[in-house]
Amino acid sequence: MPLAFNPVAVVQSSVAGKYKFFVISSNSTSSFALDDIADDPGTSQVFLNGLKQRHGTDYNINGSVLNWLGSSFRVNWLLEIYY
Repeated sequence: MPLAFNPVAVVQSSVAGKYKFFVISSNSTSSFALDDIADDPGTSQVFLNGLKQRHGTDYNINGSVLNWLGSSFRVNWLLEIYY
């Protein structure tokens, strides 16, 4: 019996393709400089150690600066930003 093929819809991400990551070096850090201005901060995606964070709750982006609103960091944690 032939295998049935079910095509999967491809969903495009609204993230513009800019990426920046930081390895946290101090637990008192709360602002991070991005390489470019975020075109639409509301479509950004931020991950802390692989866990998705919430815009407006855990972080905000103003221009080219990410401001952390969530709990404090630990040294060597990884912060990934798609904007």
